[in-house]
Amino acid sequence: MLLFGCEKMKTPDNDAIDKPVTAEYKLVSVYWSGLAKDLNEDGLSYWELSVEFEKMMGFYEPDYFLRVTDGNLSRSEVQYAFNFSVPYPVFMADDEGIFHYTEIRTFKQTIYTEKNQHRRIIPIHTDMEDNFLSRIEEIEVYRPEQGEEDEVDLTVLCSLPDGSGEQQTMDHNCLHYTFKRID
Repeated sequence: MLLFGCEKMKTPDNDAIDKPVTAEYKLVSVYWSGLAKDLNEDGLSYWELSVEFEKMMGFYEPDYFLRVTDGNLSRSEVQYAFNFSVPYPVFMADDEGIFHYTEIRTFKQTIYTEKNQHRRIIPIHTDMEDNFLSRIEEIEVYRPEQGEEDEVDLTVLCSLPDGSGEQQTMDHNCLHYTFKRID
């Protein structure tokens, strides 16, 4: 009688290898890459818009977050779901067509990315009364690399008013939101 023993070969758990990082992040910085802005009309301009936002109606820090979760829509590709809530400045035109910043509102969106990629989307906002949202050209989010999950950056290509009176122009640049991991 012959006995043969065979242990089933262990293979790496592919689900564990490909499983996305799931984490909760808090907003730590909002940086404008164009000309420094004075959103609250106190005479001081900043590139770090968090300083300006904190002094404006509607800003509520606990409302701003980013959640990165497993966003698999099919088992064939691993995906991330970036669910975010960020502040943005509202600006309205007066009777002469000059824009003034009035308050802070919250923009919420979910973006899906494939494994090992960043994602760029072109949102469509039909509310032309919301001067900020209607001027967003694209939103880009970078998936954190393995071992670098402590920080996530979200970039919004848009336009913000600059200057005052007849010299006012639209400053076309990027609003950078930086998030730090909290869990």
